Amino acid sequence: MITETDSSTNNCQYCIKHHNLPLMSILKDEIFVKVIQKRDWDFLVGKLDDKVLKVLCLAEKITLYLNKISEKEIKKMKLQGFNNQQIIHIVLVINYFNFVNRNVFALGVKLEPNFHITTNCNFRLFSILLHNISSIFHSIKIY
Repeated sequence: MITETDSSTNNCQYCIKHHNLPLMSILKDEIFVKVIQKRDWDFLVGKLDDKVLKVLCLAEKITLYLNKISEKEIKKMKLQGFNNQQIIHIVLVINYFNFVNRNVFALGVKLEPNFHITTNCNFRLFSILLHNISSIFHSIKIY
């Protein structure tokens, strides 16, 4: 859902299409996916776990207003029950997909004809990469 939030906020159609397949296989609800893409957070209140909703709102805020992220957002995450490592992991995922979106735009990447085949492989590789990156940031101090 973070990937869909980032990519829809950035209007990266290439990434939206790639993320849509795995998200649909998990949620099995096209309307729910479209609501996430529209970032209609009010509609999702009560339908989505509060912690998940907080993460998606943070993803949108980091994507749109990176220079406005402050200690306040991190404290809100901690009050929501997230620990430092979880917050670092969440922020890394958000920023990784913003990085991917920007590269897709900058390089003019076009959707490949058989993208549905490569999508699952890409997500497995991403999981491995994120695990390795998270371990590097494991001991850093945040707000």
